[in-house]
Amino acid sequence: GAATEIHELHRHLLYRFAGYTTEPAAWSALDTARSGWTVRYWTHEPVEVIKLLEQAQYEGGFIFAWAPDGTSQYIYVKSSYSSGDVTYTLDERDIAGLKVSHTPFGDMVTKKTIQYSKHPATGNFQSTDTYTNSTARTAYNIQSVENIENVELEMLVASVSDHGSHYGRINGTIKCLLDFSIVNPLYWGTTVGDILQFTAARMPVKTFATDWTQYFMVTSVQRRRGVLQVSAR
Repeated sequence: GAATEIHELHRHLLYRFAGYTTEPAAWSALDTARSGWTVRYWTHEPVEVIKLLEQAQYEGGFIFAWAPDGTSQYIYVKSSYSSGDVTYTLDERDIAGLKVSHTPFGDMVTKKTIQYSKHPATGNFQSTDTYTNSTARTAYNIQSVENIENVELEMLVASVSDHGSHYGRINGTIKCLLDFSIVNPLYWGTTVGDILQFTAARMPVKTFATDWTQYFMVTSVQRRRGVLQVSAR
C-alpha cells in the first residue's frame, strides 16, 4: 500500500531504491510507536536517496543501523522503559576504566519552534508548533532567548507535537554519559541500541544527578581483542 507515515516512507525508500527487502528488527515496535506520524513529501529536483533517508530518520525520530551479525535494525528512544527492555545488567566486576560525564548545558534544547506543512507551490511553511520544557527552563534559570531551536520539517505533517516531545526526551535536559570497557566475555555481544542497567550497590562512583538504576542506551562500540569499548547515554 501507500507509504503514509514517516517510518513507512523510510522503509519504502530502502525497498524501492536500495533494493533492501528484508524486514529490519524492531520494525513492528516502530510501526506501533510511529502510528499517526503522517508524511507528505514531493520534490521538483533529483535528491540523493541517502539525504531522504536521513531526513526521514530525523523527522521520525529513529535510525536504521546494521547489527554486528550483518542484520538490520531500527533503533529509537522510547517514551518510557521497563525491565523487559534491558539487554544486559552490569556492575563493577564487568567493566573497567569507567568515565562519567554529562552533556553540555549549551546542547540542551528546552524550547523548539517547529514549522511544518510545506506548501508545494510556494515552499512556505503553513503551520507552526512549539515544544517547551518549562520544568527544565525554570530549574536551570534559562533566559527567554537561550536554549531554543528552530526547525523546519520537510516531510512530517501530523503528530508534530510528538516529534517535539520525542527530541525533548533526548536533549531537553542534561543527560549522563558513560564510557567504559566491558571485560566480561558474557557481555561482548553488546551493541548500539542495547539498553543497559547497572547494579547500583556495586558501582564505584556516583553519576551526578542520575541514579544508576536508570536505563542507559549504548550509542557506540569499539572492539579489540579481549575488550569491548562502550559509550552509553
